[in-house]
Amino acid sequence: MADLTIPDLPDAVLSRIRERAARAGRSPESEARTILERVCADKGSQTPSVALQELVAGLYGGSLPEGVVESLIAERRAAAKAE
Repeated sequence: MADLTIPDLPDAVLSRIRERAARAGRSPESEARTILERVCADKGSQTPSVALQELVAGLYGGSLPEGVVESLIAERRAAAKAE
């Protein structure tokens, strides 16, 4: 099974995942897996990417950070050059 690391996850998002996990009686890791599985398995009218974007927006409370994608791309490019 694959692993996923999410660098620079804001404390507020992790806190919300922990709260959801506690209510569901799961670990934060299990809750994150459950969230991703539900979003990716949704066969509704939305594509998985749109559903995931809406879920993430909800976790951030409508206040999405800026520049995250660009910094992740730059980080991955730097790592690829170093290889």
